[in-house]
Amino acid sequence: MKTFFSCILCLAVLFNLASCSSVAEKFEEEKIVAVKYASANEKASDSYVNRGYTKVTYNSSSDVVLAVENGKADYGILDEFELNSYISNQRKIKKKEQCKYSIDYCAYFSLENEELQMSFNEAIAKLKSDGVLDEIKNAHLKGKSFLNSAEDNENGTLTMLCDPSFENRVYTDENGGIAGLDVDIARAICNYLGYDLEIVAVDFDELFIKLQDGDGDFVMSACEVKEERAEYFLLSDTYYTLNNYLIEKE
Repeated sequence: MKTFFSCILCLAVLFNLASCSSVAEKFEEEKIVAVKYASANEKASDSYVNRGYTKVTYNSSSDVVLAVENGKADYGILDEFELNSYISNQRKIKKKEQCKYSIDYCAYFSLENEELQMSFNEAIAKLKSDGVLDEIKNAHLKGKSFLNSAEDNENGTLTMLCDPSFENRVYTDENGGIAGLDVDIARAICNYLGYDLEIVAVDFDELFIKLQDGDGDFVMSACEVKEERAEYFLLSDTYYTLNNYLIEKE
């Protein structure tokens, strides 16, 4: 009889320990993650919400960082450009892990321009294998432009349509020129193919209309790979993938 009651007691203890462990695990998941409203960062928060985190949205990435620094949020989500910028400015945050969500970007061409699409894909593959695209990315992550060397381009000029309103990617610099990661990658591709690069600024809503009208040879303007557009346009291979990171207080 004593053995029976001892067994019952042991089972009860084990059950309580398991319950406490379950509660502790649940408690660990009850974290607050801060994200910028209506941004790609908010999409990156979905996997954490599915794990039980509570998502709180803010109007800017700066507010997200403040929330983490001040303990109003356990974690925040930033893209890699934002993360490097805030860390270089000695904000009290650090990278915890890379999010599962990322965004692939490509160039777009009219349906009649398959030859140029194929040439771009060849250039992208070569520039990737040579490490040039990584060099361009790393330069911009440090807040610098990538200086493409001058080339003797004998094949004429290619016109790039873009909307210079994307920080880091395509923007108007202090001299009034159009700069950014996409611009430097486009120039590297054109150099490889033996073309000069001409850049034409267009409102984003008109980019693809202008491309269809023949006002440019290609669009590179922080445009995501969207297969639903393939019915109307040709897509290049991915030339850049934007990663997002979960951050925490340092």
